[in-house]
Amino acid sequence: MRTLAIPLGSFGNEEDIRALVRHAVAEGEGGNVLYSLGTTGEGDALNERLKRLNAETAIDEVKRIRSERDEPYPLEVAVDVSEPSVEATLDMAQYVQSIGADFLVLKPTYICRRNGHCTRKKNVDAALKVIDSVSAQFILYTHMGKQDQRHLKTKAVKALAKHP
Repeated sequence: MRTLAIPLGSFGNEEDIRALVRHAVAEGEGGNVLYSLGTTGEGDALNERLKRLNAETAIDEVKRIRSERDEPYPLEVAVDVSEPSVEATLDMAQYVQSIGADFLVLKPTYICRRNGHCTRKKNVDAALKVIDSVSAQFILYTHMGKQDQRHLKTKAVKALAKHP
């Protein structure tokens, strides 16, 4: 997976985002999925307008790259849709699906933060609610890192994996 780490000054700059997408694709490392708004924490730092702009631009630029090729190019876009509430995550998931993301990335341990303490069961229930709301494929991001000390137990990951 190619991570799209957006420089701080480029969050709202469409031209910079397009250049970054092209750079990530040209480097060719990490497989054929471009991951937008994730792994380096930039998604958490952006407001809704900037998240949407970054997702729209990354998806559009990948579509342009595909159209410029003489033969099919296996490049897809995954966008992190996790927000601090279930409702906001649902909105982002539906929006990102509507603009053509190939995969939605979901961090179950993140989406119920706004309501205070989350049990693992609440995290799984929230994730299932989001998954059931859209038809897109999901990539489950199960660990938020050492700073958070939040992760899903293997049992919860298996339960989510079995969900249709």
